[in-house]
Amino acid sequence: MPKPRLGVVLTDFGIPSEVWALRQAAAFKDLEPVFLAETHSAGNLPVPNGYELHLFGRDGAVSPWRRIQRKMGLWQGALPSPGTMERLRGVLDGAHLDAVLCHFAWNAIAVQEAAGDHVPVICHVHGRDVSANLRWPHYRQALAHSLPRFADVIAVGSHQIEVMRGLGFTGHSSIIPCGAPTGWLSSLPFPERAEGAPLVFITVGRVSPEKGQLQTLAAFEGVAGELRDAQLVIVGDGPAMPELRARIARSPVADRVRLTGMLAAEDVAAELAGAHVFLQHSRTAGDWVEGFGVTLVEAGAVGLPLIATRQGGIPDQVTDGENGFLIEADDVAAQARLMLGFAHDEALRRRMGQAARARALEYDSDRMAGKLEARIKDVVLSRGNVS
Repeated sequence: MPKPRLGVVLTDFGIPSEVWALRQAAAFKDLEPVFLAETHSAGNLPVPNGYELHLFGRDGAVSPWRRIQRKMGLWQGALPSPGTMERLRGVLDGAHLDAVLCHFAWNAIAVQEAAGDHVPVICHVHGRDVSANLRWPHYRQALAHSLPRFADVIAVGSHQIEVMRGLGFTGHSSIIPCGAPTGWLSSLPFPERAEGAPLVFITVGRVSPEKGQLQTLAAFEGVAGELRDAQLVIVGDGPAMPELRARIARSPVADRVRLTGMLAAEDVAAELAGAHVFLQHSRTAGDWVEGFGVTLVEAGAVGLPLIATRQGGIPDQVTDGENGFLIEADDVAAQARLMLGFAHDEALRRRMGQAARARALEYDSDRMAGKLEARIKDVVLSRGNVS
């Protein structure tokens, strides 16, 4: 018997930061993933061998009618252009799908309208699709309009479910994060710190205002005088890199801060394994809210205790006082105090690092993919939609 065909919808296929979508597809045992996307940009990850990718394109300019709908706050303003919608309908019909999993709500809104009642649509929300984008009235109306029509709604964090409940959603929902490949990360040697050795703090993420690298740098400057050999490693790249470089150049501890830029996964793991405490100062910027901290899972799997902000889905991952500590966004002084605490209490650092590793294993990407597949199969079977 053939496996049910699952359409997996992404905006731009193969974005490296969305490698979790490919991991999920590879982990599915009872579904046949078929990828759908607007585009597949040069430099993105390739299509894995054996998988289909159907592109429906993106029209460059917003039509005058869509502009009017957006200005009036009408939900139709959140849809792609009529031409894109027509191509999307053609792709959905031609792919012979039994269900569609749409990553990000903006994709789910369009696919639900294109698919109608012909195939169940599952909406998987991740971050700005239920935070920053809600500042636009037409998008907010479109999501409220579409939520009751989705066959299921999946979120990476409990706070996102609360947001959608605030839009009037009363249907079934699940919390299934994307996770991270914790197996090989947890097999790395536990981060040890020899007596008298410098403490290494590390943060990993897109260099942008919402990730708080400037706040982390300020906290490090606050402890550097007392911890004269401590180091800060900042892994990642992004739009705020010029500002961060300039700020580090002016810092009195510039010689103890290392910027690595973007690194391959195995190199990120090596940097984590060479550090002792992980920092993530996520903050609200432009109405964006952290959905799920994949890097928190990766750092925890290596065995690093976590200092993170009480933002979005982070409290789902960090239990204050157990596998790390939570602070309020922009509270640089609190972050500095906790950094000092780990520096002066090696037993605490080890205990919380071990707890962080145990918690991270709960978010293993294969395990999360198994939960996601089980939920999708329930939807397919409940609809009797197997072709």
